[in-house]
Amino acid sequence: MQKFFTTIAILLGVLVLSVPSFGQTQLTTTPRTSQKAATMQRIGLTDVKVVYHRPAAKDREIWGKLVPYGTIWRAGANENTVIKFTKDVTIEGEKLSAGVYGLHLIPEETGCTVIFSNNSTSWGSFTYNKAEDALRVEGKITPTMHKYEFLTVEFDKIERTSADLNFKWGKKKISFTIETDVDAAVIANLRNELRDRAGFSWQGWNEAAAYCLQNEVNLKEGLQ
Repeated sequence: MQKFFTTIAILLGVLVLSVPSFGQTQLTTTPRTSQKAATMQRIGLTDVKVVYHRPAAKDREIWGKLVPYGTIWRAGANENTVIKFTKDVTIEGEKLSAGVYGLHLIPEETGCTVIFSNNSTSWGSFTYNKAEDALRVEGKITPTMHKYEFLTVEFDKIERTSADLNFKWGKKKISFTIETDVDAAVIANLRNELRDRAGFSWQGWNEAAAYCLQNEVNLKEGLQ
């Protein structure tokens, strides 16, 4: 009888060890085919960061085929491509509040709809819901100088108050312009800093006034 109960206990132990725990995600340490990447650019005082996954072309025709025209695309692979703004921005002339957004694209032959979704935690665009849109703008799709084997996200045309964000893959790129109100952000920061240690010496007030004069902003308060 004792031997019988011992055998049952061993079998139950093997069974417990062999059944996966459904409360845990499996195989989290294996590398993905499309590796994770991130790029960040400061525009004025605003940090813009994009986190995405980089699929490879592998001799496939990208635009109109692998990424069909007129179809919503996750702007990468795997989970949502995510874009984060530390301050309010303007995208192609439209205002967007600071925050974290899921980024989706609808490419066409001559243009591209760029979607910023309030849902940034889903898997790709499969469960995309238009009701969760924070903003839609029209971006550009243009040829690139050379072929990009891996999806590459880069900033260029970087100015004091703006920059272009580009999604380059194959022989085309999707791009849109991000603008920030640098002077408004700086003035707000100066007012706050002058309430602290910097406000107890003439140098802090002098630097604040000099910024207003040099950039021809907030001149009345700068004179004071």
